[in-house]
Amino acid sequence: MALKRLIDKREGELVLLDVRDANELEVCKLSDVLHIPLAQLESRIDELDRDKDHYVVCYAGARAERAASTLIAAGFRNAQVLKGGMKRWVRDVEPTMPIY
Repeated sequence: MALKRLIDKREGELVLLDVRDANELEVCKLSDVLHIPLAQLESRIDELDRDKDHYVVCYAGARAERAASTLIAAGFRNAQVLKGGMKRWVRDVEPTMPIY
């Protein structure tokens, strides 16, 4: 998975942005994530650096897609989505991680 390689190498200025609700992060999360729930993203968007690469994470991908669209519309140069979300991450990369 491309994101796993990026995390392992820490290439570039990668921001892992998790847009799930706080209770979801209590069950499982990637290390070094920045947590901004999707419902708060527009009001907190200035906390993010528009020049950094953002990888957006949610449970299955739908909220991350909405968040990435919000970032791109706000002038962020690179916003990508963890395809399949944490659900796919656990299945394909880290099967011992708990999931809900």
